[in-house]
Amino acid sequence: MRSRIIENILKNNNVNPDFKNVNSAMRRLLGYTDYNEDIDDNNPIDPKPSGWLQSSDSQKNYLVKTYDLSSKKFVMYFLSELYDLSSQHNHYPEIHIKENEVTVVLYTEMMNDVSDVDISLSKQIDDIIEDIDIIRF
Repeated sequence: MRSRIIENILKNNNVNPDFKNVNSAMRRLLGYTDYNEDIDDNNPIDPKPSGWLQSSDSQKNYLVKTYDLSSKKFVMYFLSELYDLSSQHNHYPEIHIKENEVTVVLYTEMMNDVSDVDISLSKQIDDIIEDIDIIRF
């Protein structure tokens, strides 16, 4: 099922992105099932800085990142996708919202530390943001 939020954004802003270049979150949302077919395993991907900060307080070590989303509709889309992603992993981050700014804190409660699940989730959360950047106008 395609997201009505995304369809409305695209329709109302006459945006026609090249969906072959969007990330898996966007392709899944738009109903595509072949989003992994474009990946060339023999061609290395240049790593780019993730922007996630590793931090700690007296109780835990965690990853934290703040996203500045330009509008309420992007915040709503981001939160909806983040919730779906968290549900799939049964691993829920702390989320702090201030206007159009969303801060995500990832750590594994049982360990009070960062686990492989947190690292994987951080990459997938960045994919959601990359999808938003494609439709941002």
